Amino acid sequence: ALRTMRGARKAGMEIDWHEYAPDDYGDYVEIGDPRLGINDYEERHEMRAPIMIYPMIENGIRAYRGRTVAEHQTMMGRLLVGFADVAAANPLAARRDGYSPEAIAAVSEENRYIGFPYTKLMNSNPYIDQSAAVIMTSVEKARELGIDASRGVFLHGCGDANEHWFVSERINYHSAPAIHMMASKAFDMAGNTIEDMDYIDLYSCFPSAIEMGCQEIGIAEDDPRGLTVTGGLPFFGGPGNNYVTHSIAEMMNKVRAKPGSFGLCTANGHNITKHSAGIYSAIPTEGAWLREDPRIYQAELDAMPKPALIERAEGSADIETYTVVHRPDGPEHGLIVGRLSESGERFLANTSQDKETLADLQENGDVGRTGQVSHIEGKNHFILT
Repeated sequence: ALRTMRGARKAGMEIDWHEYAPDDYGDYVEIGDPRLGINDYEERHEMRAPIMIYPMIENGIRAYRGRTVAEHQTMMGRLLVGFADVAAANPLAARRDGYSPEAIAAVSEENRYIGFPYTKLMNSNPYIDQSAAVIMTSVEKARELGIDASRGVFLHGCGDANEHWFVSERINYHSAPAIHMMASKAFDMAGNTIEDMDYIDLYSCFPSAIEMGCQEIGIAEDDPRGLTVTGGLPFFGGPGNNYVTHSIAEMMNKVRAKPGSFGLCTANGHNITKHSAGIYSAIPTEGAWLREDPRIYQAELDAMPKPALIERAEGSADIETYTVVHRPDGPEHGLIVGRLSESGERFLANTSQDKETLADLQENGDVGRTGQVSHIEGKNHFILT
């Protein structure tokens, strides 16, 4: 649907979706949290899409790890080349050309910045016409249908957890306690550890999601097992975050083909907000299938402190994280998460949109750089000093 909608827009066409809908949808159940991924404060300051927000998280990670922009750009290229290599060998992948770390990291006419520091090849490729299906049944029903027992794949462990819902409320921009929690619950339920996994597929919409997954689950970014079974969202692609239906389906192929093996799939929604993990194996589970109610440990996550957030910011301030959003013809606007120097209160802001300011923020801006913030016509405006 995303790809059809995008194609129609490019062709100047209007699609009447209702024309193709059945007259009677029948009964259905909505599953999940219906809240939007951003709030009004974030929307007012142009922080409205993942291509704007994940780069801000990335700059927070880079600063925490003490890397220069050039050093971190190189590391992101090295991280993603493993995904590109898997996609190159996958006949179902959208991008099968294969890319070197340098080609992924370097800015070029074909690989421009989308949201600094992400080049095009570091972004999710979501407008893909793909489909996947997973059939879930009881063992009893499978036997009744005459399905070979060797075809069964069992969910041994799972976990579901959310970060503080809005990005402006996060504890910091370099950790993800909900990922750590949901992975711990999944491994406890399965009775094994990350070392027992033969296959891994980490949700991979942007490098920061992969880096957070590795950090919180305890996986080396250069783990020899690899971090994807498909090629990931930048290279395999995926119809939005329904990518995970594809990673689970492919993980089933992997664990079926290697008796006794285990595989981990993780999922992510919104802006490193909603997290899930599943541990799969063709080995049947033993005893009753029971999981801990996620609401129990979600309460622990919800009780974690939030930074004091102020909507009308005035005075001397420091950058906590930032990005410069690009369009095809160059940089468009700067996004700032800052802290007031005197009180430490967090705020959101924009910079001026002139080329000189945006170039200064991109080339010389960094976490900790000082400036002045003022509140003008409902928005905070940050001036670099």
